Amino acid sequence: MYLKNSKIIVIKIGSSLLVDQNKEIRKKWLSSFAKDIKKLRDKKSKNRHR
Repeated sequence: MYLKNSKIIVIKIGSSLLVDQNKEIRKKWLSSFAKDIKKLRDKKSKNRHR
């Protein structure tokens, strides 16, 4: 994996993913996305300590 040794990863999210058709923030989607990122960070942290 190319990102294996990366310390910082930047994720660009376009506004069309952040807001719905009514121009309201998609809180449920954003929360789910944040949880996915946290799971990946936690997994990376566990693998680092092996």
